[in-house]
Amino acid sequence: MENYRSTCIKCGKPIPLGANFCQYCSAAQSFEARSTVTMPLEPLDRPYNETMQPNLISSTGLFFKNLTNTSKCLGRADYWWGMVGISLIGLFIGIFGLFTIGQRHDWTQLTSYSAATWTVLVPPIFLLVILVFGLTTAEIRRLHDTGHSGKIWLLNLLIPFGGILLAVILCEPSKQRQNPYVP
Repeated sequence: MENYRSTCIKCGKPIPLGANFCQYCSAAQSFEARSTVTMPLEPLDRPYNETMQPNLISSTGLFFKNLTNTSKCLGRADYWWGMVGISLIGLFIGIFGLFTIGQRHDWTQLTSYSAATWTVLVPPIFLLVILVFGLTTAEIRRLHDTGHSGKIWLLNLLIPFGGILLAVILCEPSKQRQNPYVP
């Protein structure tokens, strides 16, 4: 579909920009009429994604790029690819943490500042930061893309089974028209 339309010189109905003939009255269009009279179409509710072709790598990178930003929107494909990427990273860090904890036999020396202490403490702290900041802000940005307020995220905390309701809302398509959160 064309982004701009012109009007027929005979019947005045909107026709695609650059059309040689009117699709309604079959009148031939002059070059001047085809190129000068244009009007924009209504914006469509097309899928919004910040990356051109969402995939595992680019969407996960976008997740880390906007780790603390809640003022933008996040498209459905970018959101779900980012969640897969974050889950894989969390799985890797969790397995690494389990192996390092399993290798640690002397728990009395855990308070000393050794390299083994850092390998035990850093993965859970890193995961906590990702879960608290990253997932929360990603879900708020996804809610903005669907036209909802970020306050709906509180369904996770306040309502039993609110996470299921939130997941359904996060699966909604992008809403571009009459969305106060789209710049």
